[in-house]
Amino acid sequence: MKLRPEVQLFSEAMEERLRANDHKGGWDECGTPWLLKRLRDEVNELAGVVNAEPIPYRGGALAVWRGNALHEAADVANFAMMIADVSGALRAEADDEAGEEG
Repeated sequence: MKLRPEVQLFSEAMEERLRANDHKGGWDECGTPWLLKRLRDEVNELAGVVNAEPIPYRGGALAVWRGNALHEAADVANFAMMIADVSGALRAEADDEAGEEG
């Protein structure tokens, strides 16, 4: 499957955020209630960034804001992905796709 350019760039941002946090360990042993709480925390952080949109012509403020928005959006997506993973949904999807190919 060929990914849309926006999806490709966003998935790369997700991977960058995961790698930046590798020192914290994986999410395999995390429970869904804790992951859901962290997802909500990240949504609130993203809202804080979006609501603090800068005046675009102040010495690079727009570039910093865009970077922060991307980081927080990727964090939100990563916690949603972790929930899908620990619930088994990603494995089920992979199994379904493998069955269709075979």
